[in-house]
Amino acid sequence: MSTLFTLRPTRGRAVHHTRPGVPWGTVVTLAVGMSCTSAFWLVSLAGAVGAPKRYETPTLTWAMLSLTLLPAFGAGVLGGLMLARRWFGPLLHGWTRVTVTALLVLATGTLVGVAAIAASGAYDYHLQLPHVAHPMQGMASCTGSCVPREQHEIFVLHVRGVMLVSQKLLLTNAVLVAWVVAMWGGRIKLTNRSWRQAADVEPETQPTGSLANDARLLLAGVLAGAAVVNAAVGGGNMVLALAQLVVAGLVLARFRERAVMLAAGVLSLASLGFWLWSRPLGLADVLACVLEVGALLLVWGLQRPGRLARPAPSAHTKALVALCLVASVAIGFAATGPSWFDAFGVSAAQGPDAASD
Repeated sequence: MSTLFTLRPTRGRAVHHTRPGVPWGTVVTLAVGMSCTSAFWLVSLAGAVGAPKRYETPTLTWAMLSLTLLPAFGAGVLGGLMLARRWFGPLLHGWTRVTVTALLVLATGTLVGVAAIAASGAYDYHLQLPHVAHPMQGMASCTGSCVPREQHEIFVLHVRGVMLVSQKLLLTNAVLVAWVVAMWGGRIKLTNRSWRQAADVEPETQPTGSLANDARLLLAGVLAGAAVVNAAVGGGNMVLALAQLVVAGLVLARFRERAVMLAAGVLSLASLGFWLWSRPLGLADVLACVLEVGALLLVWGLQRPGRLARPAPSAHTKALVALCLVASVAIGFAATGPSWFDAFGVSAAQGPDAASD
């Protein structure tokens, strides 16, 4: 009997040997809340001191901005969670670690929101400068020494507005994070495991896969993202966009890699030249150039396999890179001002009647 008993297999909880993945429920919940609150304060500030042409439909603008900035806030939240995970491990114990993690998420999310508000204020200031020397109908003219003084006063007004709204954004995000954590029972998940499974995760091992494979996937994503921004501009850029999409597919298929890498580099250089020399510098131009430079660096790295002969990064790192890529594409797309999706009011601000308002 004792022998039969000892041979009986024991039943217990399975031990997970894989690396824990990204806690998407945590990331999405906090990112959506912060994106909505930040977009609200951004529209409120712009409606008070910004260019009125950009915000004639505040509710629709708020919805568009919330959607556009969502990947950026997702990257911010995930960055804070990754930092906490690096310090405390995949499982949090004690209110001190939960509080520190909540403060990290609050800090990273608020920084993203403040950056968006500051960028919007800078763009509004840029649009308002021409009206100083050429005032709107019914306003007194400003000439001579009045011009720099008026420009300085407008600049100070925007700075004070950004500082005031940033304080309100910090307070709003603090209430949001505290409420969400309280609804979760005072806990924050740093992995995609359930609370019971998280306790069974063994010490992390080296992930499988190759950094070169991930770089190839990232190159395809960067080319596709650049194609989206080029397509939003229209015109001759549509040809570049279509070519980049085709090359991105060939990169994934690993078809004639040397020739495809050469084509990717040439297309990225051509697109980079367009954005640098054929358009005035703007937010969309900067982000498009970043994507093209990133594609060139990836092509250069993939041509030297020895530099990428390392283990693949963790799931959290991959997700953070993917979110940053999606955020860059989304903001770059919106900043081009497509008529059916103009989150930043670019079309209205650059319309033929904008200068006369």
